[in-house]
Amino acid sequence: MLIVQPSIIALAPGATVTVRVLCPTALPGALILATSNSPAVQILGGADGLAPGPIAFTLRATPSAIGTALISFTVENDPADSGTFLPVAIIPVIAQVPMGYSAAQAIAMVRRRTNLQFGEPSDADILATLNDGLEQAVKTTEPILATASLPIVNPNTNLIAFPTDVDYLRDVNYSTSNPALGGTIVYEMVRLEYNEFIQETDSSPAGGIGGIPVLYSLIADQYGAQLMQFYPFANSGYINLHYYKRPTLWQLTDTGQPASYTDLDPGWQVAAILYSCSLSCEGREDYQTGAPYYMKLYTAKIEEMGTTVRKRRRSHGVVTVRDVSVNESTTPVWIR
Repeated sequence: MLIVQPSIIALAPGATVTVRVLCPTALPGALILATSNSPAVQILGGADGLAPGPIAFTLRATPSAIGTALISFTVENDPADSGTFLPVAIIPVIAQVPMGYSAAQAIAMVRRRTNLQFGEPSDADILATLNDGLEQAVKTTEPILATASLPIVNPNTNLIAFPTDVDYLRDVNYSTSNPALGGTIVYEMVRLEYNEFIQETDSSPAGGIGGIPVLYSLIADQYGAQLMQFYPFANSGYINLHYYKRPTLWQLTDTGQPASYTDLDPGWQVAAILYSCSLSCEGREDYQTGAPYYMKLYTAKIEEMGTTVRKRRRSHGVVTVRDVSVNESTTPVWIR
């Protein structure tokens, strides 16, 4: 079985991304091939590697890329382990839209706003407070929506761990194959607290007789890693997450290296900068004027972000009158 991570990609023209491929069922040393069906997305550094891997393939969208592409992965002379696809969506680029601050630009902005141009704090210390600001702003408002498709690798699986960037789950479903590919059937999954999960699974949460997962419960959440148990167990397919994610943090880069960016909306990166300004002033013992001044601006920015997030989360579907006297059914809609 070929395992491809990530399983869905959005790529800007001219940008690159690393895809990791693993095939534990292939014969050791078997050649794994990657092929693009469109010249818009190229595979750099050679389009093959040896099983079981993992193998890192670098994909690059051409500067003029538009539309979509499909990357196929096959194991040479092994049809059973071939036929895994990776959809790639090209992000339309509008030149006037700001791309946000790089790490160096964010540090420079903190120094300009606080007039801490020389000496302490160091760039590394400012960067640490900037990343603290990113984490705090995103934790408070949850503005970044993301997806992940987690393949079920081993038969009789009823546990799966989430990526460490998962902050809060919005929705979970199960699909027979990659949900971005045509012909895939997707089934909703209902989340229960663990005591309810035990009751609904007739005290056999380890999986019963197997089949299509319909229920799940979070059974662990520590050090940024969440673990889910689902029922019944599954032998193949994907657990698909729609979630609010933790931000990509800024990093210091050496001369000649690509600049470091975060994935927080550019207009909201200002919140992290204001937070860093306050902590930088606090580090210089400016407790009376600088630190509270910038923290007040940060608080106002967070309130503004919260308003915007609430607008984004408003329901845009049809208006449906629901019977509030009846509890939510844990039976999936496709078998009701």
